[in-house]
Amino acid sequence: RVIPVLDVRLRFGLLERDYDARTCIIVVRVGAVDVGLIVDTVQEVLDVPIDHIEPVPSVGSGMDDVVAGMARSQDSVMVLLSLDRLVSLR
Repeated sequence: RVIPVLDVRLRFGLLERDYDARTCIIVVRVGAVDVGLIVDTVQEVLDVPIDHIEPVPSVGSGMDDVVAGMARSQDSVMVLLSLDRLVSLR
């Protein structure tokens, strides 16, 4: 099956980068559509309980429209993205 693929680096306006052995395509379902997200690398996959997600104040970074919240793990803070807003065509 053929699915659309989005380079997340380009979605955020970052410079293009050659794909290498660490480049990954993460397949996600947005609504009823499967979409591939090209990312530089994947370090780990975590399940984040909904009660561990906190809202994020607007910082005017240009990414505010895709940030869904933040979550803490044992040693770091993660920025959570809204898939719906990330893949929307504006």
